[in-house]
Amino acid sequence: MLVSKALNYINTIITDTVESYKLSEDSKDDSGNYIVHPLESKDDTNKLEALYFGLRDAALNTTPLTLLESNDSTATEFKKISSTEFIRVPTEPTIDGVLDTDEGLAFAVIYKALSFLWVGYNGYASDADAIYASYNDAMRDYFMHRDSDTVYTETIFFRYSNDGSSWHDNYVDGDIYISFKQGDGVWSSAIRFVGKDGDSGTGSGATTFLELTDTPDTYTAGKFLAVNAAGDAIEEVDAPAGGAEPQPFDGMNGPSGNIAKNFKEIVGNYYYVDVGGDLSFDITKDADGNYEIDLGKLYTIEFIPNGHNVTLAFDAMGDKTIDSTQSIVMVDILFDSIDIYIMTIRNFA
Repeated sequence: MLVSKALNYINTIITDTVESYKLSEDSKDDSGNYIVHPLESKDDTNKLEALYFGLRDAALNTTPLTLLESNDSTATEFKKISSTEFIRVPTEPTIDGVLDTDEGLAFAVIYKALSFLWVGYNGYASDADAIYASYNDAMRDYFMHRDSDTVYTETIFFRYSNDGSSWHDNYVDGDIYISFKQGDGVWSSAIRFVGKDGDSGTGSGATTFLELTDTPDTYTAGKFLAVNAAGDAIEEVDAPAGGAEPQPFDGMNGPSGNIAKNFKEIVGNYYYVDVGGDLSFDITKDADGNYEIDLGKLYTIEFIPNGHNVTLAFDAMGDKTIDSTQSIVMVDILFDSIDIYIMTIRNFA
């Protein structure tokens, strides 16, 4: 593969990553200033260095025939594979050159290069390892026959596909699967090696929920998600009957005052409180001062201002003021006698 083509694949993947990052909340600091993505500083020099690391990694983990030398060669030895042969050091890639490896390993080299460029691309290293494994299986048979007493006449074949079922001998843009065969033997199973949906190698995997293979293909309004009966996928189901509606939170003494509630009575429910003034919140304790709730249980209450600006007073968290366009969702958990609060203020607007 031409080095320029390998760089094109790398640049396409990096561009997709950076563009997605710019649209995310992670790209801004607390003051709204843009945070530069690490990949934006990578130039051709960095990418060529990463490709060279990928070439060396492929030479270390496989036996590329392109790099195979006999002992009478003057090439620099990279690793010994037998008493008579060695793998030479790969040639450093240049923009106008060719990747110094077998064609079947070219995308593995690209994947390894991506993993060297950014820690967020570590998943590509696993994809490269999968190609290594299939390649090594084919090479193992090759060397076994070549080194036997019989003359080895079989050839290692490669084929490519954009769907894993329709195959052709030469790679074309949009192909995302590769397969190997030795001589007249059986083709290996399809190995996904680049891109998604035949998009010339973005390699980014599923980017939306609907692209996953074990989830619904479309969204249906009003449906809920649930694990199917077989326990191997997600499916859409109707909303559960009963128990889903918020329930009024009793124990409130007028529009302002105190709330005292034994949480044991509402385990498993989501409660809300309409408030129109200052409110003090408490959890009922027994005569010995212990909370009358189950350790490790979560209890959720939503305070809705009902069109007013209100202040809620919490013993452990101080006063919290919410306006008429907001509500406070409080999750309370008692663990080993330590009362832990998680509070979220959300907007209706």
